[in-house]
This record gives sequence, structure tokens and C-alpha cells, in this order.
Amino acid sequence: ADDDSGDVTKVGGEYFINEFVVGASYENTDLDSGSNRELYKLTGGYFFNPDLLAKVTLVENKDGDDYALFDLAYNYMLNSTDYVGVTLTSDDDFDYRAVAAKYFIDLQQGNYLTFEGKYESIDDAENQWVAETNYYFSKATSVFANYNKQDTYSFGAQHFINKNIGVKVGYENNADDSDNDAYFANMRFQF
Repeated sequence: ADDDSGDVTKVGGEYFINEFVVGASYENTDLDSGSNRELYKLTGGYFFNPDLLAKVTLVENKDGDDYALFDLAYNYMLNSTDYVGVTLTSDDDFDYRAVAAKYFIDLQQGNYLTFEGKYESIDDAENQWVAETNYYFSKATSVFANYNKQDTYSFGAQHFINKNIGVKVGYENNADDSDNDAYFANMRFQF
């Protein structure tokens, strides 16, 4: 993402081996104010069954304290296609706690709809929330919109060129019309 206040660069991936998942990612936030944040993440997880995943993420923060995140994710199948997914997250000191939920609806004829929400409880900081919806014209093409507690909104589209390569583009701003425009483009590679 690139806006008037800085740049964000992210790269990462996950690899699935039977019931296990491993991953790594890198994130660099370079603000025009001169501050910089650099994170390295390593992830390991285990599927107890296809609908229940436990995962640990170790985060090396080059500009602060290192920490670990623990996730427990469960999908409850409502029928053969629709489901509700819930993920609980905490850090190693229980200073950060989050719950996220996703409702997936198969609208038939290749169309899908999702509603997602996340609430974060953070010690010594203001609690946060975000809501998002996605409409899939097909398995390959979708549009999205989201809104959060800071009155920031974004919308855009995503398209998978083939099974392995996807492109996501969008726009983000704040409802207070602060001219904090951000345009973003992401590429996703799945192998």
C-alpha cells in the first residue's frame, strides 16, 4: 500500500503438509515521519480435523518486543456448503485478545457471499473492531467492502487469473474526509 504518510510492504506464505501448516512472512512499514516497523513471523499449526486448527505464530519485532500469538479456529458446517467460522486469538501475555467470525453463504449458480467481523481487546489501548463483506461473482472474481472503528473504509475487487495467481486492488480512506487516501494492489501466489 502507498499513501501520503508512508509505505507498507508485506510478503508471506503458508505450506500445507497433511494435517500440518507452516508459514513465514515479512512486513515493513516505512512512515514518512521517519519511523519504521519491521516484523518477521514464523507460523506452525495442526489440523485436529478438517474444521479445527490450532496455530502458533512467533513474531520478531525489530523495533520492539518479540511475542507469540496463539490461534484456535473452528468451522461449523450449517449444511453441505454454508458455514460459520470462529477464530480465537491471544498473545503470550494475554495482553491482546481477539475473536473473529465469518459466515459463508452459497447463493447457488457459482455466487457466494461472506460476512466477517473481528473484535480486538488490547490492554493499555483502545479496543478495535472491523466488519467486512465479500460478494463472489464466481470462484475467481469478487468485490469487497469493509469498515472499522476508526471510521476507515475500503473497497475493491479480487480476481484469480488461474488456480495459482490472484490480484487484489482497492481503495481506502477515512469517513472524516481527512484525505488519507490509500490505493493498494496485492498479488497472491498459491502452489
